[in-house]
Amino acid sequence: MPRWTEELGAFALDREGNVTLASPIAEEISGQDLEHLRKQHYLEYIGVDDRDAARAIFEKALGGSSVKGSQRIVTSDGSAVMVGYTAQPDRQVDGEIVGVTGTVWLEPSAAS
Repeated sequence: MPRWTEELGAFALDREGNVTLASPIAEEISGQDLEHLRKQHYLEYIGVDDRDAARAIFEKALGGSSVKGSQRIVTSDGSAVMVGYTAQPDRQVDGEIVGVTGTVWLEPSAAS
C-alpha cells in the first residue's frame, strides 16, 4: 500500500473521462505506472459499487462546478484505498469546458 503523503497528485481527464495527465504522486497512489494511467478511463480505478457516485462527480465538474471529497480507488494490486480529491472544469481561454482537472491525495487514515 502506498504511504500517506502531504503532496498532491494531479490529474486531467478529457470530456469522455480518459486520463490525459497523471503526476508521479498519482502514480504512487494508484500503483500504476504513468504510461498505463494515461491510457485508461478513470472508472477503471473505481470499484464497481462506487462508479455511480464517481460518474456524478465527473458530470458535476463537466457541468462547471468545482467539487471536493473522498472516494475509494482500486490500486494495481486490487486493494481499495481512500483518497481525497478536488475536481474542477478544465476550460479553454474561450470558456469551453474540455475536461476535468484535479488533485488527489491518499487519506491519512488509509495509509499503512
